[in-house]
Amino acid sequence: MIEHPQPKSHGIIKRLKPIVPVLLGPQIPRKVREETQERYSRAITTLFIPWRSVKDLCAVNQSWREALGSRQESISTESK
Repeated sequence: MIEHPQPKSHGIIKRLKPIVPVLLGPQIPRKVREETQERYSRAITTLFIPWRSVKDLCAVNQSWREALGSRQESISTESK
């Protein structure tokens, strides 16, 4: 495992059981509505694809919808 950039004040712990973070704020928008697909894709990508930085999820020149489409295989079968 890569050493943490702030090892004196922070630590890395591997969880025994996987967790899913809870998004605070409005509910996840509906996938079927054209005007909410980008927000839906961002929420699903954030929740179910492992990441440390936004760059891990979505490139600058990529829509959230494209990012989710290209990373669908990263979502575990238990989460689908």
